[in-house]
Amino acid sequence: MNLRRAPNLAACQPVVGWHADFFIGLNRMPHSTDQPLDSHQLRVFVALAKSGSFTQAGRDLHLTQSAVSHSIRALEESAGCRLFDRMGKSAHPTPAGEQLLHHAGKILRENAVARSALGHRRHWGKSRLRVVVSPILAEGVLAQATRRFQRQMPECPLRIELASESRALNLLLAGDADLAFGVAARGDARVSFRTVFVDDLQWAVPADHAWAVAGRVDGAQIVAETLILPPAGDGTRELVDAYMRREGHSATAHFEVSGIALVLRLVLEGVGVSLLAPWNVADLAGGQGLRLLPAGRRKLRRTWSAMTLRSGTSSLAAEAFARLFGEILAAS
Repeated sequence: MNLRRAPNLAACQPVVGWHADFFIGLNRMPHSTDQPLDSHQLRVFVALAKSGSFTQAGRDLHLTQSAVSHSIRALEESAGCRLFDRMGKSAHPTPAGEQLLHHAGKILRENAVARSALGHRRHWGKSRLRVVVSPILAEGVLAQATRRFQRQMPECPLRIELASESRALNLLLAGDADLAFGVAARGDARVSFRTVFVDDLQWAVPADHAWAVAGRVDGAQIVAETLILPPAGDGTRELVDAYMRREGHSATAHFEVSGIALVLRLVLEGVGVSLLAPWNVADLAGGQGLRLLPAGRRKLRRTWSAMTLRSGTSSLAAEAFARLFGEILAAS
């Protein structure tokens, strides 16, 4: 093979305006320039540009010298422009080659990133997903989300723990959970909070309660009521406590209960009153015996968030589970 022979193409001369010559040369190829540059040819091009030697480029890429020469010739034909000046077994980029070298590096790097991302994605759905969920979401929503997730990703083992938001944050920060759902009453710079649903808390009272009969809540009488609240450390509890302080309300007694079903039963039995969302009542048997009344002059709005570590990369499984949770809550 005569390595001195260059392709029968117009060379891009190293003179003023060579950038224009390069792109004019490309435009003279009516068909090939519509196609993307071949990544294998670009790898050979970069190796030859860096080594300056067909022999060394072949060694670096585990190719024969003939294969290197063939790839460069094919790339030059595709570009419609000479990319190297040959001198024996050595080669030096023309000005057009230098321009292409600048872009080729970026193309190959992006290609590697894309392949790596796709490789990770193929395995994301097969690793175990550890989820921490507020007990308030455990009844109704959690079962639906789990069932739909299992259908979408049957190969992904799922571990679910019911815990308060404070414990959920601790598990995330310790690396013992991948995803958590709850009410973020207080933020944390190390954790990403993505809103999946917003609801309004209302007073839940028995249908024969004085507030239900009057159709409104007597703020002055709240102090006389027994409040049924989530335990300390729960995000909803922190939200309710802050609301009560802001509105100037207080209560002489309260029960701490983590399960919505039990909260509803206690309210129905007349043990006390609670602050619940409409979907909490609608999804559970016995809800028809309750009345929901506005929390006060201002709505008591609660934001549910999907929580992940900022320092980590959210997996495909975590993204899918968070999306399902949000869809089910929105439909509640």
